[in-house]
Amino acid sequence: MSENLTTVRALEEDLRLPAASHAHQPNWTPVWVPVWIDGVRARAFVGNDGAYSEVIRIEFDGNTPPGELTDSFRTKYFHFPAPGRLSWGHDGHEHDILLALDHVPRT
Repeated sequence: MSENLTTVRALEEDLRLPAASHAHQPNWTPVWVPVWIDGVRARAFVGNDGAYSEVIRIEFDGNTPPGELTDSFRTKYFHFPAPGRLSWGHDGHEHDILLALDHVPRT
C-alpha cells in the first residue's frame, strides 16, 4: 500500500492511550485513533481497557474487516515488527496499519 499526504505508518506509541487515561475512572471513554487496516477505515487504541493486561482494540464501525479480523477486535498478543505493520496472535497474523492523518496530527 502506498502512502500519501494523509497517511503514515503507525507505531505502537501512536495508538497508546494517554498515561492518565484508564478504564477504572468514572465515565471513562477511550481516545480512539483513526487508522487504516489493510486499506479499511477503522479506529484503534493500545492500553488498558478494564482488564489487567495491555491490549490493542480495533473497531471497524460497520466497515468490512479484512481477513480474520472482526468488527470489534481485541487482543493482548500483539506487536509492531516494523512501522506500519501489526502482528497479532500466536499464528503470525499480520496487517498493514496506517494513521489517518486527516483526523489526527502526528508530532
